[in-house]
Amino acid sequence: VIILNGLKPITELLDIRGSNYSHRPNYLVAGQLGTVNQSTPLMSYGEQWRLHRKLSKPALNIMTVKKYWALEEQCAAVMCQAFLESPENFFEHVRM
Repeated sequence: VIILNGLKPITELLDIRGSNYSHRPNYLVAGQLGTVNQSTPLMSYGEQWRLHRKLSKPALNIMTVKKYWALEEQCAAVMCQAFLESPENFFEHVRM
C-alpha cells in the first residue's frame, strides 16, 4: 500500500508515470492461447488499446447510445416474456 499525501508525488506517479502502473490482468490460458486479451476492455494499455478506444468512441458516446434505448427496452420485454413462457430455456433467451 502506498499513501500519497502531496501534489508532487501524486502528479509524478499517477500522471507522468501512470502508464507504468495501469495494466489489466494477464489471463494466461484464455488470453494468450485464446482471444480474450484482444478485446478492448481486457487489453493492456498501449498503442493498440488507444486505436481500439479511438475507433469505438463514436459508437459508444452518450448521444449514440441513447438512440438504442427504445430497441433495448423492446428486446428486454421480449426476453422477459420468453422467461415467463419457458424458463427452462434460460440460456437460449439470454443469448438473444
